[in-house]
Amino acid sequence: MAAAPIARFAVQVGLGGLNALIGGSRLAISAVGGLASAFSVLLNAVKAAAIGLTAAVAVVSGFILINARAIDTVGKLNAKLKLGTDFIQKFRFAAQQAGVETITTDLALQRFVRRLGEAQNGTGELAPALRRMGIQLKDNVTGRFKTSQQVLLEFADGLQKTRQDTTKLALAFKAFDSEGAALVAVLENGSDELLKFFTQAERLGFVLEQDAIKRVEEFNDNFNELVNIVRGAVQQFIGALAPALQKVTADLRELMMDVVENYDNMPVFVSENGVKISKQGDFEWQAGINI
Repeated sequence: MAAAPIARFAVQVGLGGLNALIGGSRLAISAVGGLASAFSVLLNAVKAAAIGLTAAVAVVSGFILINARAIDTVGKLNAKLKLGTDFIQKFRFAAQQAGVETITTDLALQRFVRRLGEAQNGTGELAPALRRMGIQLKDNVTGRFKTSQQVLLEFADGLQKTRQDTTKLALAFKAFDSEGAALVAVLENGSDELLKFFTQAERLGFVLEQDAIKRVEEFNDNFNELVNIVRGAVQQFIGALAPALQKVTADLRELMMDVVENYDNMPVFVSENGVKISKQGDFEWQAGINI
């Protein structure tokens, strides 16, 4: 009689141990699942960080290249106009404050310098405009021609003194051609206001030293050379592949022409390959697989 309670006790103990084992297994599985979930979250975070870092690098690289090209054009423009890199950068800054794009500003400066050269030779459209504004081309003390910068600042003062807006526009067209309409807003407040923008450009670090501009020019030239080398390599690669590409396209063209020319035989092809078309437009192969 005592054996039965003992047996029941043993069974209960055994079942209790089994339940504990199952519970422990569930706990272990749950822990592993939680760990896997944590790893998944970590992996997604790493992926997101990698994507974000790649995007940031692309943005920064693009920003650097855009600004390098802008700085490079300062050096290139100064090589043609001899205005000085400082003056070009400051004048660009002043024009930007008036809403004038850099390309418009650069074209205006080029046309002003060219027309000033014509005026110094007694020709061109700018000479009578300068006389009307009371601007002399030569310095009274030295007897030499004034610099382009000096004449441009005096031109700004002349516009400030001009009352009629239409006259201002006409004078600006004589100096800057079609870009004159945009430059009126830059110059009509006189040279003092223009020089305030020049000072602000310096204070904001907008003006680079000529040596720095020269280094950026060299970087931009080297980068452009690299781009052309890569472009040349790609072109050579495509040229080498041309015969193979030509054969592939010719074979594909021939195949498609065969399909088009034998379009009338398409129902025979469909029938021979056991394709059935239901009223609903569904396709069914002989094997019974619906597509």
